[in-house]
Amino acid sequence: MRLDTWNDLLVDRWSGSPHPAIVDDDGSLSGDELLELAGGASSWFTELGIERTQAVPVLMDESRTSIAMVVGGALSGRPLAPLGTRLTVEELTTAVRDLGSAWLFADPARAALAEQVAWAS
Repeated sequence: MRLDTWNDLLVDRWSGSPHPAIVDDDGSLSGDELLELAGGASSWFTELGIERTQAVPVLMDESRTSIAMVVGGALSGRPLAPLGTRLTVEELTTAVRDLGSAWLFADPARAALAEQVAWAS
């Protein structure tokens, strides 16, 4: 089987694999479980009306949720642009403006920072 894209490779490697795709402090997720979460994220992006190819900035720690969102964004053609959580509000505002997105996703721990960036941009 020829795998032409990163998406093809992910789906091929993770679908039905007996090996965990993610191992973290909460346990592990199989490839099928991760693809299911990614599919949910992809559907959510579609429901929000995010245009395909529109990069969306995100302020999140590394977690199964953030990984699923990045994979879901890639699979749906809506790439997520992880931003450094240690950047200043000014640096983050510049990055968000440059991306031209109407959206900024953040995990609960970064909600206050995301609100500052949103107001500044």
